Amino acid sequence: MYTKTFVRLTAAVLLLAACSSGPAATSATPSSAAGTAAATASASATPRPVQKIDFQLSFLPLPQNVAYYVAQAKGFYREQGLDVNILRGNGSGATANSVDQGQVLIGEADMPTVVVARNQGQKVKAFMLMVDSTPQAFAAIDPAIKSPKDFEGRTVGVASGSGDANLLPVLVKAAGGDPAKVKVQNLAAGVYNSALLNGQVDVVPAYTNGGFISLKMQADAAGKSVHAIASRDFNLDIYQLCLIASDKTIDQQPDLVRAFALGTVKGLRYAVQNPTEAVQILTAAIPTLDPNATPLQVAEVIKVVDTSAFRSNGFGVADQAKLTKTRDVVLQAYGVTATIPASDLYTDKFLK
Repeated sequence: MYTKTFVRLTAAVLLLAACSSGPAATSATPSSAAGTAAATASASATPRPVQKIDFQLSFLPLPQNVAYYVAQAKGFYREQGLDVNILRGNGSGATANSVDQGQVLIGEADMPTVVVARNQGQKVKAFMLMVDSTPQAFAAIDPAIKSPKDFEGRTVGVASGSGDANLLPVLVKAAGGDPAKVKVQNLAAGVYNSALLNGQVDVVPAYTNGGFISLKMQADAAGKSVHAIASRDFNLDIYQLCLIASDKTIDQQPDLVRAFALGTVKGLRYAVQNPTEAVQILTAAIPTLDPNATPLQVAEVIKVVDTSAFRSNGFGVADQAKLTKTRDVVLQAYGVTATIPASDLYTDKFLK
């Protein structure tokens, strides 16, 4: 906008000078004409003002974050006037708190965390979904464990207080099982794979777009067969990863929120259309990623993004019925009886 206005003002000034100086003004020398052209070209090339912002992930940088790194590397954020610094997170809850307190303006969290945070009085809201179908899953080696109902009588290793731990009884119940018959053992997330492979537990969380692929590669190397039990296959396909901002930021800096959303959508779309390049960008930005697992993990990320709903409604746009179901499932999982308006949890106004 500023560039176009400057160009129009430049042209107006030149025209006024020509009119006031009469016929002699039409005999401009080649050098002055070239200078005018150069000045106009320079004005057209004037870069858009850039705002530096910190963006906090929900956890460590992972393949699920491919859209942000593609948007950063391809200049999609800068096109929107943003210079984005990507920070690691320490869990969705910690990121939601940072956003609520104004320590960062934009963050990434899972939707269940947004529901819980809002219930606890934090003023955070999602403005873009990063997945349409949940990648949440549990993994088992025993072939007899085919459904969450089969967790009855088995030991599930899961970090106490985590989203997976809180959703576990809801998932078992949705599959027709009795959560009271499931043995739950508190485990740090970092030892899930080894605990399962060593027979310490029977079931562990393993997301299809991340942990499960690494687990399967380890199991294959050990001569064992592991399989996933996906929540979406048992009537628990809820929204999870999303972008969040505080109510204050949404109200007072809507252009910033819109710019971040549009840059991310472009990065997401580019990753879907160019997965090989997206993997290259991701592994260059995050050298700690497993080069063998990352292409498979990005392919799984694309599966839960490139859906008919997102293609129809737009990347990041929520279906209201599914959003309401997500809220109700989470409130049930955390034993909350109060309700929260869906409009307090999510807005799509920056995507339209």
